[in-house]
Amino acid sequence: MLMRLYAANGCGSALSEIALEWAGETYERVLLTWEEVGARAHPGLLAANPLHQVPTLLLDNGQVLSESAAIVLWLDETYPGAGLLPACESGERVQALRWLLFLVTTLYPTFSYGDFPARYVGGEEPQRDLLASTRARRKEFWLQLEAAAKSPWFCGERPSMLDAFIAVMSHWHPQRAWFAHHAPKVFAIAQAADQMPQIRPTLARNFPPVS
Repeated sequence: MLMRLYAANGCGSALSEIALEWAGETYERVLLTWEEVGARAHPGLLAANPLHQVPTLLLDNGQVLSESAAIVLWLDETYPGAGLLPACESGERVQALRWLLFLVTTLYPTFSYGDFPARYVGGEEPQRDLLASTRARRKEFWLQLEAAAKSPWFCGERPSMLDAFIAVMSHWHPQRAWFAHHAPKVFAIAQAADQMPQIRPTLARNFPPVS
C-alpha cells in the first residue's frame, strides 16, 4: 500500500509533504480541515495517532511516524542520496541537526502555546499575556536563527530541509514582512527556497496567493 500522510493545509504537515516529495516517495495525502483536526474525530488519524495531530505518516508496512523532524530524519536515512540533510561525514551535518531540533523543540512550541492560549490558561487577560509573550520570544528565536544562518543556504552551499522549514514557518507570525526588515538572511533563504522544485508545489497547495 502507499504511505498515507494525514495533513492540514497551512500547518506543519507541509514540511512532511516537502520531505516526502524531495525524497521521491509516492504517498497518499489525507487532507483534514483545522476543524476536523480539532474535533479529534477522524477514525484513521485517531487510530494511527491518539493525539490526533498532523503530520502523522502511516508507512507502507503499517508502522506510524509522527513529528516533522522524525519524518525528515527517517526519510534522510532511507534516501541518503536525496540530499534532504547534509551528508553524515560533512561539517554541515552538525549545523543541520542542531538547528533542525531548535526549530521543532524551541521555536515551534511558541505556536502550540501562544496561538491556542485557551488550551493552557484560563481568563482573557492571562491568555492575552501568553500570546504576547510567546510572540515576543518567537522573534528572539528567529533572530538566533538569523545569526546562525550561512549563505546562500542555511547550511552553506547546498540546500536542505532546513531551508524548507524556513520557507514554511516564515509564512506564519511574524510573517515575511518582518523577516525582510529584521532577519534578512533568513528572508533571502525563504525566498530562494520558494522557487525550489522540491518545495514550490507544496507551498502552492498550502499557502495559495490571496486574491
